[in-house]
Amino acid sequence: MKVSASDLARYEGLASVNDVYVGTCIKAYIYEEELFINSIMVLDECCCEL
Repeated sequence: MKVSASDLARYEGLASVNDVYVGTCIKAYIYEEELFINSIMVLDECCCEL
């Protein structure tokens, strides 16, 4: 997913993760609207739709 400003506000702790900003492509586990911070992987731009 490509991180948006609303994602940074919506998912607690996402804004404090190193190298994650608006527009950053990440892969993460989300369950019932909760994003698991320890599951975040920063992806290359080419892989943003995974």
